[in-house]
Formats: sequence, structure tokens, C-alpha cells
Amino acid sequence: MKLLLKLIPLIAGILIAGEALAGHIPWLSQADFDQFNTEFGGATQYRAVASAEPLGLIGFDVSIEATSATIDGATVIIPKVKFQKGLFAGFDVSGYYSTIPSGIGGISNDGTMYGIALSYAIWEGGAAKPALAIRGSYTQAEIPTVVSTTTYGVDTSISKGFGPITPYAGIGLVQMKSTDLVGTGFSASSQQNRYFYGLSFDLLLLNLTLESDTTGGIQTYTVKGGFRF
Repeated sequence: MKLLLKLIPLIAGILIAGEALAGHIPWLSQADFDQFNTEFGGATQYRAVASAEPLGLIGFDVSIEATSATIDGATVIIPKVKFQKGLFAGFDVSGYYSTIPSGIGGISNDGTMYGIALSYAIWEGGAAKPALAIRGSYTQAEIPTVVSTTTYGVDTSISKGFGPITPYAGIGLVQMKSTDLVGTGFSASSQQNRYFYGLSFDLLLLNLTLESDTTGGIQTYTVKGGFRF
């Protein structure tokens, strides 16, 4: 319930345009840029926002997702278009794409973010046992002339369905690397622990998933809604 209450403002935020990043370059020193790397990398890293159960060979999920994060002291909402496709033998592939609109902080270029992940269900789950999966992921986020950030992640998650509701939780490790494109010459790299949990709701072909994530001490909340079959 606590997670759901925290996500209500985020669900409303999907219906409006995503908020801009802070209206200035949020670093004046290497220490500032190190902090930005953790915040921006934590916000744009790959999140499956899904249970550990594989979709199966004919399974497919297409959805709209939004993540609420804090960057430079300001709350931002990052919208994404996402897909997940079941493969064979417990493997799934998934990915997302997002555009950061021009005009952020006076920047005339659009920014882009995309990510891709491959997961494998060690246990596919069933009536008497949970599902257990491992996942590897890659993301790239760039605002031209401002910053470029790359993340690599690995995580493991466990889930157990109870009718239409499937709670899940997981842990992981994220490697973040950012390069300043403004001209200050700053760069930053860090490795952060990740902890997450969520709830997935299925009704016929519709799916709604809510997730809370903590990476390197940075808290984010994500909501995803779409069609799954």
C-alpha cells in the first residue's frame, strides 16, 4: 500500500508531458559530476519492471512506462516505450526507447535514451514454486553537447503469482559511466548496488506493474501499463 500511495502522483504524471531536467548544468566540480553520474545513471539504467516469469515462445509485452527520479534536487519523470518478447528455453529479450525533448535548459538538441536486456528464467515458476531469473542489461542516454551516460547491469529476481497479482523482488549491480560533453573535461564511473521490488497485475490482456528501486542510495518509482499476451 505504501508503494501504491507513492506511485499515485507518478501514474498521474504519465498523462502529462515529462518534466524537464534541471534548467542549468548541474555540475561545477568533479564531485558534482560524480553525484550527477550516480543520479542520472540511476534514473536511466535498465529496469525490467516485470516479474521473473518468462513470457514463453509466443509471449509478447508492449507497454508505456514512466520512472520518477530526482536529478540535481528536482523530480523528473522519464517516459519510455517498452517491449518484451519471449524466446525459447526460458529466455526473454526486452528493450525501451525514450526521447528527451529539446528546450531542456535551453538545449536545442533532442536527447535520447535506449536500453536492451536479455533474461533467463532458472526456474520458470508454477503452482508450487516461484520463478527465479537472471538478467543482463545495457543502456545509453545522451543529451548532445551536455552529457553521455552508459550503464551495464546484472540482476536476479524472484516472483510468485497469486491469481492475477504477482509480487517480485530482486538485487543487482550497476556500472555507470558518464562523460561531460559541455567541455569541462569531467568524467565519472561508479559501481552501485541495486535493490528493487514490485507488484504486477494482470487482467486478460492488460498488465499494470508498479516498482520501487534503490540504486546507490538513489530512490526511484516506476509504473508500467500495457498489453501482454
